[in-house]
Amino acid sequence: MTDQDFRLEDRVVRTQLNRIEYDSESIRIAPKSMAVLECLAKARGAVVTRDQLFDAVWPGQAVTADVITYSIGELRKALGDAARNPRFIETVPKKGLRLLVPVTVIDEDPAQAPGPTTRRRGPAVAAAFVFVVFAALAVWFWREAPPAPSAAERSIAVLPFVDLSPNGDQESFANGLTEELITRLMSIEGLQVTGPASSFHFRDQAEDALSVGRLLGVSHVLEGSVRRSGDELRVTARLTDIDSGFHSWSTTYDRQLTDVFAIQEELAQAVSASLSVRLNVGTSADAVAGTSNIDAFDAYLAGHAARQDGSPDSIIQAVRHYQLATELDPGFALAFAMLAQACQEAFFYFGESQPEDYLAWRDEAIASALRAAPESLPVKAQLAQVEIYRGNLRKARRLFDDVHARSRGGDVTYSLEYVDLLVKTGFVNRALLLTDRIQRWDPMRPRLAIYYGHLFATQNRAGEALAILEQEYSKGRFLAFTANKGLVAAMVADQPDEVRKWLARAIDNLPPGFFTDNIHREMLRHLGDRERALEWLRVAYDRCPACDFWIINWAAYLGDDELALRSMRRSRDLWAFWTPLLEDIRKQDAFKEIIVEAGLIDYWNEFGWSEYCHPKTSSEFECR
Repeated sequence: MTDQDFRLEDRVVRTQLNRIEYDSESIRIAPKSMAVLECLAKARGAVVTRDQLFDAVWPGQAVTADVITYSIGELRKALGDAARNPRFIETVPKKGLRLLVPVTVIDEDPAQAPGPTTRRRGPAVAAAFVFVVFAALAVWFWREAPPAPSAAERSIAVLPFVDLSPNGDQESFANGLTEELITRLMSIEGLQVTGPASSFHFRDQAEDALSVGRLLGVSHVLEGSVRRSGDELRVTARLTDIDSGFHSWSTTYDRQLTDVFAIQEELAQAVSASLSVRLNVGTSADAVAGTSNIDAFDAYLAGHAARQDGSPDSIIQAVRHYQLATELDPGFALAFAMLAQACQEAFFYFGESQPEDYLAWRDEAIASALRAAPESLPVKAQLAQVEIYRGNLRKARRLFDDVHARSRGGDVTYSLEYVDLLVKTGFVNRALLLTDRIQRWDPMRPRLAIYYGHLFATQNRAGEALAILEQEYSKGRFLAFTANKGLVAAMVADQPDEVRKWLARAIDNLPPGFFTDNIHREMLRHLGDRERALEWLRVAYDRCPACDFWIINWAAYLGDDELALRSMRRSRDLWAFWTPLLEDIRKQDAFKEIIVEAGLIDYWNEFGWSEYCHPKTSSEFECR
C-alpha cells in the first residue's frame, strides 16, 4: 500500500500530496505526520508501538516522543478526531497507537492518479537536464509568465541566515534579516509562509533544507548567509524546491554596511519581489520601520532572546534590554512596543511586590511607540493588547480589525493577542479555531500549549488540558505560566491529587514576594479543610486586591459564590469568567450586573453575542 491513496470511512488520504480530504475541504499535513498515518494504515488495526514508529518514520534520528505526540495531534485535527472519544486513532496505554476504522485503498488509473512518476528523476538525469535547458529557461522565464503552481507549491519556510563573517559579529544582522524576510513574504498574497518560531527552531540544528522543508510541509525553503569584511557586506540567498531537491533560484547582494534596517528592507524587498515572480503569487506590502542604530538593534534582539525563556528573571532582563534599545534610539517604535509587552508580563509576575511601576512604564512605552510610528501594524497590535488590560474592549477589537484588514497575514501574525480578547469576551470556540490556525502556521511558536491548556479547560476538556500542559511543563519553559494554567485545569477536573501537584509547581516557580505566593501556599496547607481555606480567602480579599483572579477561582472551586462574585465585581478579570468552575455563578443576576458594568453588553451589541450569553429582549439577556 506504499504511496497509495486510501480512505478512512469518508476521509480521503492523499499520501503523495500530504493531504486529507473530506466535506469539500483539503487539509495539508506535515510529511512526517502522513508517514505516521501510513504506518498505522499498514498495520490494519493492529497496535503500532512508538519504537516501531521511530524506526519507520525517524530512522537513525535522535528524536523524543514529542515528535509522535505532535504528529498524532496534527492527524487528529485534520481527521476531526478527539483523544478522549476517538473515532479514527486510539492511544493504547503503555503499548502504542492503532487505527479504529478499516482502510480502503483507492484503485485509480495510474495515468490519472496523482503521484511522483512524472516528477521524480535520478539526480544525474535531473542535473543533466537542468544543465542543457538552463539558458533556454532563463530567456523564457523573463519573456513569459511561468505556469501557475498549485496551492501546495505556494508555501515557503525561511531558515535563519548564517553569519559567515570572520569575526562572527553579524548574527544580529542575520537574525534581523531573517525576521524581515518572513514579515515581507507573509504579506505576499497567495503565499503560505511558515511562522518565525518554527523557522528559528532549526537555527542550531544540523537539518538540511530538504529535511526542514519536509518536516514543515512546505514546497520551498529559502536559506542564505551573511558575510562582513570591514564595511563591505555580502548577503547570499537561495531557494530550494523540496519536490525536486534542486536550488531553483539564487542571488548575491553586495552592500556598504551603513543603515542596518535600510539594508535589511532593501534585501528583503528584492528577495520577496523575486520570489513573488518566481512562485507566481502577489506582490509584497510595505515593511514596518525599525532603527539604523546597530547597538539599539542588538539590544532589541537580546530582549527577544530573554523573553523566550519565560522565567521571572528573563522578563526583567527583557525589560532592561528593550529599555536600552529605546535609549539608544528614541525613535525605535518596535522596541517601544515590545517594551510595553514585557512590562505587562513583568506586572503579571511581580505586580505590587516590587517598587517599579510596570504599568506606568507600559503606558509610557506604548505612547512613545505611537509617536514614533503611528501606522505601524505591530505597534497597533500591541496597543490593542494594552487596551484589553485597560478594559477598553471595543477599542481593542477595532484596532485588531484594522490590523487584520491591512495585513494579509495579520489574523495569525498578531493573533495570540487576539486570542486573549476572544477568550475574555466569551468566544472560546472561536479562540480555539484561531489557535489551531496559528499552530498550523507556526507549530513551534512559544506559549501555544499554554493557550491550548486554558482553552481546553474552559471547554470542560480538562483531561486534554492537563496532558498538553504536562508536556509543556516538561520542556522547562514558561514554568510559572504553565503551572498556573495547569492548576486551573486541575480544579476544573476536580482531581485533588492533580490540584496538589500543580499547586506545588506554581509555588516552586513563583518569584519571592509574588503577590499570589501566599494564596498558593495557604491553599496547599488547607486543601483538605474547606472552611479554613475559605476563611483565609476572605482575609486575602481584604488585603490583596491584586489576588482577585485566584480568589475568584478558589472561591468558585470551594463553593462560595458570594465571595467569587465580590472579587469579580472588583477585578473583572475576564480570563476567569467562562470556565466550568463558574457555571452556576453565570446563571445569577449578580453575574449579569457585573457583565453590564464590564462593558460586555456594548461590546456584544457591536461585534456579536458571545457563546455564553444571548439576548432575550432588547433590554434582557441570560447567560449559561
